[in-house]
Amino acid sequence: MNITAKQAVQTFLTSNKLNPEQRDTDDESESWLFDIAENLQSELFCYEVEANDITAIIMTSVQIKSSDNATTLAAAICPALAPAAVITVGEVLSLRMMVRGDAASIGGLLEEGILISRHIIASVFPRIVELAEGKIPMQNAMVMAMQALQGEQSQQQAG
Repeated sequence: MNITAKQAVQTFLTSNKLNPEQRDTDDESESWLFDIAENLQSELFCYEVEANDITAIIMTSVQIKSSDNATTLAAAICPALAPAAVITVGEVLSLRMMVRGDAASIGGLLEEGILISRHIIASVFPRIVELAEGKIPMQNAMVMAMQALQGEQSQQQAG
């Protein structure tokens, strides 16, 4: 990545107090760990595909119990989350958010991507974790996740 793009990303992460920690990479990408929420870190990978064309991928992962139901729920919810994707592989639940822009726009795009990621994490992750642990049935997990994504849970609690 060129220095201007790298500085734009670093400035965004630092100015938003996300406690970024740059990681070493073996390729032409740049990588940072940062605090997406209290007690939860994400990794940001940035690639400059062409001059002034940056692809940024935000990955957030948590450990869960391995569960076919959790994998099924993640796959079922995925279309509603575009441009993000929820993936389960074994005992790991991950959210992937991708944004694309240039050095001038990447800060704003990352801000939007992180905001959407936080909403999805708060809405979907708890339901998938509860389902994987056998605490709630599949149908309840799906309904609760979709309601939370649509903001219905907070409206019901407020009313």
